[in-house]
Amino acid sequence: MRGKFVLGAGALLIGGLALAVLTPDGASADRLRQRDQLGAQGWVLPGAALDLNFSQGQYFGGKSGCRAVATCLNVVRASAGTAQDSAGNVVSFASGQPRVTNQGLLVEESRTNSQPYNEMAGAAAGSPGAMPTGWSYAQSGGLAFSVAAIGTENGLPYFDLNIAGSAAGSGLFNINFNTNNTAIAASNGQIWTGSWFWRVSAGSTSTLSGCTYYIDIYNSSGSFLSQLGTAISMPIATALGLGRAQGTETLANASTAYVNHFLSCAWTGAQTINVTLRFGPAQLEQGQGATSLIYTNGAAVTRQADFITVANPPAFGQAVTAYVPATPELPATYGTTQTSLQIDEGDNLQRIDLDRGSGSGQLSGGITSNNTAWGAPSAGIWPQNTQWPVAYALQTNDQAMGYAGSLSTYGGTTEMFTPARIVLGSNGNGVHQLDGTIARLAIWPTTRQPNAFLQQITP
Repeated sequence: MRGKFVLGAGALLIGGLALAVLTPDGASADRLRQRDQLGAQGWVLPGAALDLNFSQGQYFGGKSGCRAVATCLNVVRASAGTAQDSAGNVVSFASGQPRVTNQGLLVEESRTNSQPYNEMAGAAAGSPGAMPTGWSYAQSGGLAFSVAAIGTENGLPYFDLNIAGSAAGSGLFNINFNTNNTAIAASNGQIWTGSWFWRVSAGSTSTLSGCTYYIDIYNSSGSFLSQLGTAISMPIATALGLGRAQGTETLANASTAYVNHFLSCAWTGAQTINVTLRFGPAQLEQGQGATSLIYTNGAAVTRQADFITVANPPAFGQAVTAYVPATPELPATYGTTQTSLQIDEGDNLQRIDLDRGSGSGQLSGGITSNNTAWGAPSAGIWPQNTQWPVAYALQTNDQAMGYAGSLSTYGGTTEMFTPARIVLGSNGNGVHQLDGTIARLAIWPTTRQPNAFLQQITP
């Protein structure tokens, strides 16, 4: 029987915010927490049987006993990978290791970095010094170029390129990320995204009029066909890991066989230019939007997809509540459904899921039971690089979703099943990855939490 819920005397800190605790029948918050959390973690959401706070490094697995991410999760990823923390530091992870930083748990689809060289091997400081292997510069305007320094920042290898001189008239300079125009095979209609890390190291970009990222298209003989360009904001003096730029283009030439990419910056009229630009690794990947950094040193490298499940999940009933604050890192127009959470019976046939819709970015919940997809609450458009706290509660003929300060309900027919598995950041078949970070996961496996509680934890 569902009791009457009132505000208890206790309060809970979630993400730095004080949260009033809802307690059944006036029970004290302290007693509820002690009863439901085995007298342990004060930070655990009231009544949750599982609370994995990835961004804070706090883990409560209830009766499963897990207290560390390595024992709370089962991770399949057949390659190494990287992730960035909130300061821009790039951290490397071995295959099969969860990619957790203070931003949360990163879960991504498989991508290949076709940029052959990005570890800055071969770069040497001097006058002019040496560009990294496979990179070059070109210019019109009589400027002098020199590699002022090489090193590592935020875990990223870099070189500083000084560009200086007095130009008598308008001109431009190019940074070629790959000198081999037939190294990267491509086909008409593909979507490609190029990215690189950069920042201002010294001097000023004030005399530059703008920068453009280009993808060039070549035929099977290596002859130039056409060019696609994206305007790029000027770099600033920030941490290198926070200065990633990117451009996405759709190839539109029937004779496409190869692509290459470069950056071009221009100035207008007579100008005195003196700026040192710090360049970190570049990436060129097939797909919309840049994903986490993939290192290369002479050939393309593929990062495999993440498939992550909760080890020893709690026993479920036919009422469930889940809390999943997450951040999608690809555009809302991304053409594939992105799943932040799926709770299922061990396959993809009967499932509860939280998705970001293909091509729309709309948040949606859903339940499929006995081969029928039942109705679900509707929600808003989930913006790129924006963390939305989402809580989804279900029982027979009763659903509600709290998200980013809103509440949506559905009172139509809902046929429940008894779940057995929790999949984080993808669907049960290991596709439809979130391509973003999950800050936290809390589960109430036998309880449909009241709407007031859903709203409290999703401000």
